Amino acid sequence: AVTLADTNALALESARSTTHTNKLSNCQVTATNVYSELSEKFNFIIANPPFHKGHDTSYTEVELFLEQTVHHLEEHGSARIVANIFLKYEPLLEKHFGYVKVIAKNNKYKVLEAVKVPNNPNNNKPRLKPKQKKKSWEEELDEIEE
Repeated sequence: AVTLADTNALALESARSTTHTNKLSNCQVTATNVYSELSEKFNFIIANPPFHKGHDTSYTEVELFLEQTVHHLEEHGSARIVANIFLKYEPLLEKHFGYVKVIAKNNKYKVLEAVKVPNNPNNNKPRLKPKQKKKSWEEELDEIEE
């Protein structure tokens, strides 16, 4: 079965229309904020997470999404993330998965892959609480780059 999830009503309707047009009966379309309405674990997750608030690049939503992604994957499950080439998602994926590789790219986009490895200490970190105060990704990325 395939689960298509988003917070955006237009994206959800587009997913419903696409599954109907293509006569895909094994698809479930779910409205959810990150994984709030999804309790199951998946073998494969593919996403193009939001990275901006207005015109500003923000890693806050992506941080929460990727942190929770590892907890929604089966052992040896993989996540593929589609991103604009300029986005620095690799350190975020490494933080939660321990390993990331670029599996495709062009001059505008890249596809990153991370696999949930059994007994990886990065997979067992405590879940972030959305209201928990911590450094922003911009601050953490600045430290990594220095």
